[in-house]
Amino acid sequence: MQHATLVVMAAGMGSRYGGNKQVDGVGPHGEILMNYGIYDAARAGFDKVVFVIKPEIRDLIHRLAGDALETLRTLDGRKVEFCYAEQTFDSVPDFYHIPKERTKPFGTTQAVLCTREFIHEPFCVINADDYYGVDAYRTIYQALQTLPEKGEAVMVGYLLKNTVTQYGTVSRGVCHTVDGKLTDIRETLKIQLFPDGSIADVADGQRHELDGDSVVSMNFWGFSPAIFDGMEQYFHDFLRRVGDDPKAECLLPTMVGDLMNRGELSVSVLSSADQWFGMTYHEDRPRVAAALQMQQISVDGLPEDADAGAVNQFFSEQGVYDGQGNLQWDVLEQVTGVPVLRQDAAELPEGALDEYLADGCFPIVRVKMPKSGSTHYVLLTGSEDGTYQCMDPLQKKEQTVPLSDFHNQIYAVRVLQSPK
Repeated sequence: MQHATLVVMAAGMGSRYGGNKQVDGVGPHGEILMNYGIYDAARAGFDKVVFVIKPEIRDLIHRLAGDALETLRTLDGRKVEFCYAEQTFDSVPDFYHIPKERTKPFGTTQAVLCTREFIHEPFCVINADDYYGVDAYRTIYQALQTLPEKGEAVMVGYLLKNTVTQYGTVSRGVCHTVDGKLTDIRETLKIQLFPDGSIADVADGQRHELDGDSVVSMNFWGFSPAIFDGMEQYFHDFLRRVGDDPKAECLLPTMVGDLMNRGELSVSVLSSADQWFGMTYHEDRPRVAAALQMQQISVDGLPEDADAGAVNQFFSEQGVYDGQGNLQWDVLEQVTGVPVLRQDAAELPEGALDEYLADGCFPIVRVKMPKSGSTHYVLLTGSEDGTYQCMDPLQKKEQTVPLSDFHNQIYAVRVLQSPK
């Protein structure tokens, strides 16, 4: 196995996580998504992790990563090395005068540049607060093993419809590809998912519809160390161009696009069908965890008060999820000892859902998102005024939504059957 480094851009975590409830409850010991991503990367073969941080959050990163990650090893036994690169104004070249109004660093390009002294091998860049899936790490790791020393890079592309949230707008690099090669990337700063499933760019206050099947960047890049020369030159040109603008950011997708336009970089897009990017586990995992909890099913090795994060971690360790992150129902049955009844909608007897609910079983049902038509999973919790109510992972935990939000159409059913 060859060496490869994972760069985790975590400099923005202080304001997002510091001192609030978002730190807690994701995993059994307060782990956040970053922990799971690093674990998956180590399983794929990455044997070095470089955190890009602000100096004041070094202790926070230690607390969030924890001792478990400090002893992490790859599958073939190599110890994972951890390094810390501080993103500060000290890395800004002397020719540039930093405006006194500027309080934040210069964005993701500067963040990666700060890691230069730690990296001498192919490397992958991720956001600290995104979860990409173990198969994506395996794929990019393999691509890095054959990446030329200069002139080429790789990117893991995701379907736009699988990267948006109803909780607010997101920023994505909307990509255009030809024969697996990136031809153009446009940073779109305010993308919103609407209740009807449509997606639009609302940056200018207007609603510009976007195709949910568009490929987007989520800052999951693979580079060789030679990229640093072009990256540094681009950053210097950026500083000369923006002048005294105190809020200007030098973004990684824009930098990549510039190098491409100048003929200095070719980018292969590692993408596939929905088994990669459907994020099925993001939807399956909370529903299965909720079903276990609501039915008070006891599983050996899993505390009775385990939250969804603890259940997910337990399932990951037991191989319940496959390489794409999809839940394997047969393995789930073996690990939990809980029989799973699996039915297509056409096989479902009339009144069966009501009988399951009356027996204290809560069906996990497959539906489709309105308008986009993407596959989605919800947990039926009961009925109200003749309409089934469900827990939807896109909604707040305290809320239920009517099945009519999904046109009352069920495509498949999974029922965890409580042992008698």
